[in-house]
Amino acid sequence: MTENSRRRTCKSCGGTGSIFANGAFGGFSLGMTQTCPTCGGSGYVLENPCTACNGHGIVEKKVQQEIKINRGTAHGQSYVFNGLGNFPPHGEGTPGNLIVSIEQLEHDKFDRVGDDLIFDLEIPVLQAVKGCKMDVTTIDGKTIAAKIPPLTSEGTQLRFRGYGMPKFNSDIRGNMIGVVRLVMPEKLDEEDNRLLEQLCERDNFK
Repeated sequence: MTENSRRRTCKSCGGTGSIFANGAFGGFSLGMTQTCPTCGGSGYVLENPCTACNGHGIVEKKVQQEIKINRGTAHGQSYVFNGLGNFPPHGEGTPGNLIVSIEQLEHDKFDRVGDDLIFDLEIPVLQAVKGCKMDVTTIDGKTIAAKIPPLTSEGTQLRFRGYGMPKFNSDIRGNMIGVVRLVMPEKLDEEDNRLLEQLCERDNFK
C-alpha cells in the first residue's frame, strides 16, 4: 500500500468476503454461498493501489541463493528449502518453500547406474589376447592400474571396487565398471601380415 491507498469495505459483500448466489439445478432453484468475486474473499477493496504490486503487497524479484547438494545425489531427487519460496499476498502468513529437482547432466565418459559408473575400456586386440597392464582414469581424475587378463574378449566387464559414485550422503562408494571394447589396428604392413600368417598356422589360432 502507498500513502494514498485506502482500504474500503467491499460493497458487493458488505465486508463478509462471500456472497449469496441463486442458481438452478434439475429444474429447482438453489441458493449457495460463494467467494466474493469483487474482493476475492478479503472483504475489502483498495482505492489507489500501489502501482508496483497492484495492491497485493508483493512484487516479483529474482535472487541468487546458495544451496547445499549432498554427495551422491541422484537424478530426479528433490530438495526442500523452507521459507525460500513465494511470499503470501499482503504479507499475511509465512513464505512458501523452494523445491529443487535435480537434473543430472550426461558425462562424456561415464554412465551412472545406481552408484556404479559404467565406461568403455578400449584395449588393442593383441594386448587383450596376451594380457597387459594399463592405466585407467577415475571420475575424480585419479589414475589406477588395471590388469587385463589374457584372452579377454569383447564385452567383458572389469570391476574396480570403490571408484564409483558415493552412496547418498555417505563416504561409501559404488564401483567403476569397464566394458571391454577391442580396438583393431588401422592398417597392416608386410611384416604384420607375415607374423599373422605364422600365428594362423598355430593350432591355438585355427
